[in-house]
Amino acid sequence: MPLNSVGGLISGLKTNDIVDAMIKADRAATAVLERKQKTFESRLEAVRSYNTRLLTAQIDSASLKRPSTFRSRIATSSAPTAVTATASSNAVVSSSTIDILAIAKAHQIATPGVANAISSNGAGTFTLQVGNNAAKVISPTDTSLDGLAQAINLADAGVTASVLNDGSTGGTPYRLVIQSKQTGSANGISISGSGGLTTLFAAPTTLTPAQDASLRIGSGPSAITIGKGSNTVTDVVPGVTLNLISAANGVTIGVAADTALVKPAVKSFVESMNKAIGYLNDNTGFNAETRTGGILQSDTGLRRALDTAMRAFTGVVPGLPLSLNTMSAVGITIDKQTGKLVLDEPLFDAKLAADPTGVANLFLNGGTSSDVGVQIATVSEKTVAGQALAVDITTAAAQARVGSTADITADGSGNVTIDGTNNTLQLTINGRAVTATLASGIYTRAGVAEQAATAINAQVTSQGDRVVAGLSGNAFDLRTVFFGSAVSLKVTGGSANGVLNLDTSDHSGVNVAGSIAGVAATGSGQVLTGAVGSSAEGMSLSVSVAGPTLGITVTPRKGAAQQISEKLLAMTNGDTGSVTQGQLQLQKSIDQMKEQVAKVDIRLEARRSRYLIRFARMETLLQQYQSQGSFISGQIAAANKA
Repeated sequence: MPLNSVGGLISGLKTNDIVDAMIKADRAATAVLERKQKTFESRLEAVRSYNTRLLTAQIDSASLKRPSTFRSRIATSSAPTAVTATASSNAVVSSSTIDILAIAKAHQIATPGVANAISSNGAGTFTLQVGNNAAKVISPTDTSLDGLAQAINLADAGVTASVLNDGSTGGTPYRLVIQSKQTGSANGISISGSGGLTTLFAAPTTLTPAQDASLRIGSGPSAITIGKGSNTVTDVVPGVTLNLISAANGVTIGVAADTALVKPAVKSFVESMNKAIGYLNDNTGFNAETRTGGILQSDTGLRRALDTAMRAFTGVVPGLPLSLNTMSAVGITIDKQTGKLVLDEPLFDAKLAADPTGVANLFLNGGTSSDVGVQIATVSEKTVAGQALAVDITTAAAQARVGSTADITADGSGNVTIDGTNNTLQLTINGRAVTATLASGIYTRAGVAEQAATAINAQVTSQGDRVVAGLSGNAFDLRTVFFGSAVSLKVTGGSANGVLNLDTSDHSGVNVAGSIAGVAATGSGQVLTGAVGSSAEGMSLSVSVAGPTLGITVTPRKGAAQQISEKLLAMTNGDTGSVTQGQLQLQKSIDQMKEQVAKVDIRLEARRSRYLIRFARMETLLQQYQSQGSFISGQIAAANKA
């Protein structure tokens, strides 16, 4: 009899119901396991949600570790119609007074007037050159003023051209105007024509001369006058970019701390941290009315890890003055009832306004050094903070430096005359060719050194290619601004070198070298980084000492933002975080329960089959007994009739 046909047809029993009841009884322990599995799944979802909130807080804590959040600077100008200013984060809070004697101007020339802009000026070519750039020979097919302007604009020769109607009544009001794209005396325009264009370009009129910007710092005999080829000036006020607009005297450039980013960053972190705390409170607490606990009430490790993190954030930051070494000093405390952070905004605003540097030190990493030439630049979670580390500088960083073969050539009065015969200097800076043109004039030796640096810097496009110049005695000294083996400098030629007398060999910078905490460190430029695995791992030092210096001690400090970030990372790290590990353990338990349930179900299904087979056999036997009974009854009845 097929198993699915068993239904107690002979016995009258509800066989399937009986089997289901037997299997249900056998599955009672498994049902308990399934309920436990659902509980674990709810706990896992809750832990994941908590972890997500912690990750948000960790992301927000990152802005509290950035120096740019606390050390932004804002620059102001007392004469914004003459000069505007913007400050970088490394600008020094200060006030400087400058005179803008002249602004840089682009060379602008015009051809003699002609009757109209569309008539041909005759077949021919012309040569156009800007400063010391390569000359371009242009062969226009259309030599009308309109055609010439179009040919010049398409030639990419460093100039723009247009046609001007000057309004004159002499019958020749149309003139071709050509202007250099770059300002400064080094970008003057030279033009000459041949054939039919010879006359047109023979004697152009200068509408605006090529001119350098001129600034003066200080007053009297000690005042310093600086020439710049551009109206964008980056190296007069440290860390400040000046945009020159017009001449003006006595302009004050102020640099102040810009704290606009600080409070929003602090509030964002406090809010995200409180969301994580509130979620954990909701899921670990006990409801006295319903007498039920939160789904995570038994996970005491979550609460312990959070408490550790909060103590790290609100505890004392070593190495800071007592008046400003805890979060409570700036108005950030913990609510005793909820465990959440509380921000006293008026107090925070007052502290930030009164001492922005002190507030920054509370949040940011830093430290102390026994030598002003060695300062802590960065500290990471791997750095051992709070203990003095020995630092030995065995090799100081150096710029790429070109020395002189002789003193700068000067006359008997010590003056140097620069003109068209000795005004070019060709170099290779960091592998890039540069040709500079010194402005004509009579200079002292120091003045010509300064002019050479100005002319070179006017031609470079990368900050890493900039140079500084000075004197070593009466000899010229030329160096890159940056330090380290990655920078190089070579003088390759130029007429000015007959005066400057610079050597023409290759020169490279030198990386700083030394040890931190007794272990050899890695040097790159002026930055020395602690070795992996040492107590200085993750710490870098900014080293500006002039030579080998031994016996320095530095003491790194981890700010409050670094400390809370490390604790949050210890909870949320994808590989080792305590909360992450809790998730993995819960998932493992759930998987094991599922596996156990699946195995039990397989066994019970086999047991069901056996039960059904047995009932089927019983029905078969009953049918046989019934058939035999009927046969016997028939035989008895027949016998009685006989």
